[in-house]
Amino acid sequence: MTQPVRFVGGDYYSVVRISENEIVLCIADVAGKGMPAALLMSSMQAALKPLIWQNLPAREVCQRLNRTLCEITPVGKFVSFFYGVLNNRENRLTYCNAGHNAPILVGGNGATSELNAAGAVLGFFPDWVYEQSDIQLNHGDRLLLFTDGLVEACDRDGEPFGEWNVAKIAQENPSRTAGQLLDELMQRASQHCSGKFQDDASMIVLRAI
Repeated sequence: MTQPVRFVGGDYYSVVRISENEIVLCIADVAGKGMPAALLMSSMQAALKPLIWQNLPAREVCQRLNRTLCEITPVGKFVSFFYGVLNNRENRLTYCNAGHNAPILVGGNGATSELNAAGAVLGFFPDWVYEQSDIQLNHGDRLLLFTDGLVEACDRDGEPFGEWNVAKIAQENPSRTAGQLLDELMQRASQHCSGKFQDDASMIVLRAI
């Protein structure tokens, strides 16, 4: 789900099945808002689409995409990006995080951890070497991917919604489906900021079965 703050936005997410057992999930955020951000994101999507279908390692996707964006990204702009490949037979996620908000993993027992950003944002360092990591998902685990517009949505006192709220709501709703939890999180964030998001807000919720 995405909630653009203007008619067009600079957020992007995609979930694509590339084989019988593999699903690509990615989320990205361009620095800035409105048409300039949307145009850069459109270019990123065009460069990313053929890479997805080449079934490349996550780190290689980030490296190739970064080199392309370094050639076209205006000065002062960049893209944060998370790219993961889920093997849904083994419930294993291989991912690369290029400067994006760390996704939150909420275990079936309520324990939380983060998939930290080890790589630089895209479009800034052309020779950056990206690394990838693997996590094993267990029954009932929820993986929450989001852009900063969600967690930085502020109330009238300037208090952000925050990552801790995202994790807390997931912990309090262990039986919700992925779709139900997604709706709950977006609704609670909207209530927090009285429906006045200051930036594009996007989210993917994955539940291991």
